[in-house]
Amino acid sequence: MREVPAVIGEETIRQDVGRAVDELDTTEASRYAIARGVLPPTEDPAWMLCQRFEPDGSEGPLVWVLVTESEAAH
Repeated sequence: MREVPAVIGEETIRQDVGRAVDELDTTEASRYAIARGVLPPTEDPAWMLCQRFEPDGSEGPLVWVLVTESEAAH
């Protein structure tokens, strides 16, 4: 699995995309983020935007996650 922080420059977009991640399923939230200009690291369509959670349970940053086929099988 690869995890890359999402680069979101403008605060308004960050808030909109954060709400989408909270309210929509992962695929829809990822599509919404891309439509708002928050792009995954590569053009691979398997990247999904997710909320990372810290060890203490607090919310961390939004991250793009790519799970390879071999990892998904385990």
